[in-house]
Amino acid sequence: MADVGYDGSLMTMMSYDWRLGYKHMEERDGYFTKLKHTIEAHYITSGEKVVMISHSMGGTVSFYFLQWVVADVKIGGGGGGKGWIEKYIHSFINISGTLLGVPKSIPSLLSGELKDTAQMFPQVGELLEQYFGRRWRRNLWTTWGSLYGMLPKGGDGIWGLGADLSHANEDSNTSEDNTANVTSAILQKLIKLKAAPAIVFNNGTEEICPISSLEGSNAFEENTTPTMKKSEKGGFTAADLHIPESRKWSMTETIQYLMQKDQSEGGSYHAIYSLDTKEGWKKKGKDHRFWSDPIATPLPKAPSLKIYCLYGTGLETERSYHYKVQCDKLSGSLAEKSCPIMNVNETSTANISNLPGCNDVDVQDLVEQEDEPLESPLLIDTTAKDETQNIQNGVRFSDGDARCLSFHSATCARNGQNRRMLIIQAG
Repeated sequence: MADVGYDGSLMTMMSYDWRLGYKHMEERDGYFTKLKHTIEAHYITSGEKVVMISHSMGGTVSFYFLQWVVADVKIGGGGGGKGWIEKYIHSFINISGTLLGVPKSIPSLLSGELKDTAQMFPQVGELLEQYFGRRWRRNLWTTWGSLYGMLPKGGDGIWGLGADLSHANEDSNTSEDNTANVTSAILQKLIKLKAAPAIVFNNGTEEICPISSLEGSNAFEENTTPTMKKSEKGGFTAADLHIPESRKWSMTETIQYLMQKDQSEGGSYHAIYSLDTKEGWKKKGKDHRFWSDPIATPLPKAPSLKIYCLYGTGLETERSYHYKVQCDKLSGSLAEKSCPIMNVNETSTANISNLPGCNDVDVQDLVEQEDEPLESPLLIDTTAKDETQNIQNGVRFSDGDARCLSFHSATCARNGQNRRMLIIQAG
């Protein structure tokens, strides 16, 4: 930047706590208020409009800010008014921004996993699990509003077609080359067939888990919203987990599952799933939950605002996942399996060893295990591999820059209508 005439007095780095959801950034740190005043100060001292440059999650933070700054204080906004952006912002440069969300946020919330943790060498993976296992990672990550804010947006209308995937549309006899030209009816058929599911379940048997050996009946039903919640005894039961016969969860079903209130309080404040539609834009613009979602909320009016979007291509980028169900995790907590105690902490430790099935139980380990967060019965299936569909170790890849998929640039095109805009994709 110095080579083109900038110095420290002309630039400000506005860092933020990337664990927080966008609403909490303002509530706890006053982040957007500080950003607003910083931009105004640069304008006053230089007499020129400001250029905003963002990277990765910063792109979504910036989009949220542009909604927040013009919104009325009464609804939690910055009170800048409709003309604030036009007056103070010259351009917005978005570098690999997560405007449509990123699929890699799904496994972290679903099972406490990342591609990198799932594909570790066995020895390293075992060491990680011992000291900071999946149950602890998931327990931590579900408190980060930022991960909910980066869940894929737009539902099956964007993520369910699979035009960017190899062999995604085989079942529908529609090649990916002409997906852009097919009718609305065929597009709906692709979505219904789950041509590009977010999650595919592989257990290698006719039944994912033998129903007869598990608690409850009709555990896996077709046409049901995926749900998983803690049973009254403290564990996950088969009856709480619904997996359709297709063994697939669409993006819509996956997001619905993750956004259930009983999964975590993290999702109640941040980035909710929205349909790809203009209907209700005016109403949604007053709801902070949609301010980070360009599919649900258009940019405020600013005719001279320039938008530059830079995205990479040619790198494998996570698109969807293959999972397996750990059936032994569906019956309840470890304490319930080890010996029949409804609540270890309420049972005298002196009497535990006298109970049936508890003779060889380490009492201290049993009590400590009861206090640990529950482990999700879902696990990335690292045995799933298919070179023709670019599936490696349970992860399906598509084209992008290793963070965002290449079709993210279309979001800028939609929100940049009637504005000066440049989209750059670098290979």
